[in-house]
Amino acid sequence: MSRLCLPPCAAYPAAYKLLLATLIQAMLLASFLAATLSAQFAIGLADRHLENRSGRGAPAIPCSIVYPAVESGVDQPVLSRPGGRACIVFLHGYGRWGAEYYNLALALAERGFVVVLPNSGQFSLDELFDHGLALSSALRIAATTPGHLLEDKLDLTRLGLVGHSYGGTTCARVLASDTSYRAGVAIAPVFVDDAVRNARLPFAVLHGTGDSLIPWRDGDQVYRSATSYREAKVFVRLAEAAQHLNVAGMELASDDDRRVWARCASILGGFLLRFVDDESAALREALGPATRNDALVFDLRSEIDQAQVFALGPARSGRTFDAAIAAEPGPFVLALGFARADIPTPFGALGLDPSTLLVIAGGSIGTAKYSAVPLVTPSDPRFIGYDFGLQALAMRARVGLRFSEATWITIER
Repeated sequence: MSRLCLPPCAAYPAAYKLLLATLIQAMLLASFLAATLSAQFAIGLADRHLENRSGRGAPAIPCSIVYPAVESGVDQPVLSRPGGRACIVFLHGYGRWGAEYYNLALALAERGFVVVLPNSGQFSLDELFDHGLALSSALRIAATTPGHLLEDKLDLTRLGLVGHSYGGTTCARVLASDTSYRAGVAIAPVFVDDAVRNARLPFAVLHGTGDSLIPWRDGDQVYRSATSYREAKVFVRLAEAAQHLNVAGMELASDDDRRVWARCASILGGFLLRFVDDESAALREALGPATRNDALVFDLRSEIDQAQVFALGPARSGRTFDAAIAAEPGPFVLALGFARADIPTPFGALGLDPSTLLVIAGGSIGTAKYSAVPLVTPSDPRFIGYDFGLQALAMRARVGLRFSEATWITIER
């Protein structure tokens, strides 16, 4: 049986290169549209060139955009959200296009993000870096351009950056230079240098023990180099079944591949929802018991620069739920309050009104840097729909005892 062998890309005339690119994009589009049939709500897909005035890279950056839509399909309007939607920029691996990562984009779009995937820098790391630096400003142009797909659809204060493989390396380098982003995640990154030490934001690294292309120790070095992180940094090493591609949702041929990707998507989505979109409860996807107890998670490490308090489930009337605290090892106190405040103290801002504050738990956090406290909500139906706040005084890396932010929870039926 004969085999179809394609010559190197440079051997093709420009017209044939364009035809090949068009055919590949058509195949990717068909795969994406098939995947959206199981999405939780309508998902849109569009290709746009984003205007780039930064002077770095091309004057227009070709991108695929995946987003919550009014109706599923191509070029459908973005589903509006009060204040605009949070946005994730994704940087692909070497030799890839952003459009190939439709599983990853779909997982984030289902969580409410607009996902922008540049289809440039396929074989040029310098171009990928330039466009990574340019995209935050290019998105601002798009979001304020009349008639653009993204016009008035984005909350430009809520940008996150994710990258895979060499894109993960580029992600770390971009975060060291661009302060527009609120959080970053590097998936199976190559360790090139310690530039990420200058990234002052929440940062996570995901890597697979079974990665035969880029050893997990590269990801570990990237994690260790992020010494200027803020709020939290997390390193997740998955077991032998986790390889270079399935950790980013690519080539999901086996049940193991799909299980690995399901766990990675949960960690990725939870981390970004917490630190890009301020959904404190979403942190349970990244740091909660489902991740900690999963046999696929070989190693979960964190450094906590600000204690994190998050609910492990809904606070239903008359039921017990767990509140989790992620902090450095040492003592902690957990308080509950019914009114907001912003009172400066030697331990940071107290976010609960002292007149409504009640200390409800205390103890010690161990080397796992995590503790869960069971709480019981009132069974009185008059409290349904009311908010209450939780705030912890716990150990912070490099500083000592400090307050977490106050986390507000609504009592449900």
